[in-house]
Amino acid sequence: NCSRRFNKDICKFANSVYPNSNSMCTCMNAVTGHDGVFIIKEKDVDVYYQYFRPTVLKYDVKTDTGNYHSLNFGECKGMTFDRVLMYSNGVFDKFLKGIPLTSPSKYYVGVTRPKYSLAIVQLKYFLPEAFKEVELLLGETKIVVGYYQA
Repeated sequence: NCSRRFNKDICKFANSVYPNSNSMCTCMNAVTGHDGVFIIKEKDVDVYYQYFRPTVLKYDVKTDTGNYHSLNFGECKGMTFDRVLMYSNGVFDKFLKGIPLTSPSKYYVGVTRPKYSLAIVQLKYFLPEAFKEVELLLGETKIVVGYYQA
């Protein structure tokens, strides 16, 4: 139950997505300067994407990712990426508001793909309880994001 794939913040967030008595731990401790789990506004996706070049993931084909090439969670099972930009859907938004997922498996696959950072795109931005707002400087552009504080 100890992963080498991702950092401690992603591990803690993944354990909240799929809570069980056998919570996972991690022994990966690389630091890149942009690490952890973030919530970003849809209006900031372009600048975030241009700066970090994350892999874009979505729950299924119904999830709109704009013009970005994306993979469904099921397609990326077993893969690892440095950074992931994950488009949220209504079910995951409810989870972020505190409602447990009834079928967490596929979401768990999505949130455990990145090594260093997971950025969750919200179409209607709100700040979940476990997040605090921070500023990110991306080149010359500053954006406000939610940062996971587990």
